Amino acid sequence: MTKEKLDTLNAAITQRMVDSIKAGIDTGNWTPPWVRADFACFNPASGKTYSGGNRFMLSMIALMNDWSSEWATYNQWQGLSRHTAQCVNLHDKPNPTACKEFGCDLVHVEKGSKSSLAFRPFIAKDEETGVDKIRGFRAYNVFNASQVSGYSLPTVTVTRTDSEYEQMLEADAYLQSAGATLRHSAHAGAAYSPGGDYIIMPDHDRWTEPDRYWSTATHELVHWTGHGKRLNRTMSTDFGSDEYAFEELVAELGAAFQMSSLNRTATFRDDHLSYLGHWLRILTADSSLLWKAATNAERAVKFIGNQVADHHLTEQGIHV
Repeated sequence: MTKEKLDTLNAAITQRMVDSIKAGIDTGNWTPPWVRADFACFNPASGKTYSGGNRFMLSMIALMNDWSSEWATYNQWQGLSRHTAQCVNLHDKPNPTACKEFGCDLVHVEKGSKSSLAFRPFIAKDEETGVDKIRGFRAYNVFNASQVSGYSLPTVTVTRTDSEYEQMLEADAYLQSAGATLRHSAHAGAAYSPGGDYIIMPDHDRWTEPDRYWSTATHELVHWTGHGKRLNRTMSTDFGSDEYAFEELVAELGAAFQMSSLNRTATFRDDHLSYLGHWLRILTADSSLLWKAATNAERAVKFIGNQVADHHLTEQGIHV
């Protein structure tokens, strides 16, 4: 039953993506949903960020409905209620009547709100190898903060004081702290070379916006994680192939995830409009690919985050 629910959700989100891509092909002008989405996808009750396919799917649902990026279960939202000392002292389990009498600040899902689905993996050991493997998924219901009363959405303002050039240097340092070899060119475009195992970026003076530089750099960094000595994804150089199109989708989502966590604005490269037909083909053929791409993107982002963290610890003289 859970697989059917996941398949249904995948199909619905994928169809919205397919319709969007078709419109982009017709007009020659397209902004991917993952550029407009907020991938923070945070659970205010647990303090954790949703990951993988959940992060992508819930962010897409929030985008479609113009909702916030915060999600939690029904009980978790209720658990964020703030009860007065008088109410707690008189009632082991405060009830609505008592809460109203003693002025508690209640948080609750609004009546009639429709839940969305999130999925947690069911993990069991492989009988032959003894290694933990994902055997399936269990569905659970979550609600968006926009469906909740009594909860105040936090306001986050990011002010940057460093120059555009300094921001691009920060991107370079980010790539290098992950362990990537970075080169710059006065003529070449941005790319990752699987054979040489390096990232090449256009010189800084060829860019007009730091966020475009960051978006492109993080996109190429996701490609870098796919090398055989790292996460070992299929790195096809055959433009137009299904494998090539899928890897580009992984890199796009991985860049968007990183940009969100770095509080930067994701952008989309105009030259990637040439991928639209290929994405349309593979998504039409298999509606589960978005979930798979998001899962691979999440794995890449976690790998990058661990590399960066290890680098900073080493700089501080702390060995792990």
